[in-house]
Amino acid sequence: MWRPSGLLRLRTTGMPIQGMLAFAELRRGGNDTVRERLELLRRHQAQVSRRYEAVMRSLDAIDNKIAHYERLVEERDGDSGRRA
Repeated sequence: MWRPSGLLRLRTTGMPIQGMLAFAELRRGGNDTVRERLELLRRHQAQVSRRYEAVMRSLDAIDNKIAHYERLVEERDGDSGRRA
C-alpha cells in the first residue's frame, strides 16, 4: 500500500510536484504500471545523481579554498606571531 509518506520521501529527493503527481497517478493504476513507475524513478535517480555530483564538486572547491586560507593564516601567524 502506497502512503503519502512515500510522496513526501520523493519530494525530499527533489522530485518536482508534477513528477510526484505522475507517480501517484501511475500508482493508482496498480501492477499494470510498475514498468512506468520504474522508468520514472530511474529518470529521477539520474537527475539526483547529477545534482549530487555537482554538489560534490562545489564542496571540493570550498574545501580547497578553506585549505588555502588556512595556509595563509598559518603563514601570517608564523611570520609575525599569533594575532587575536
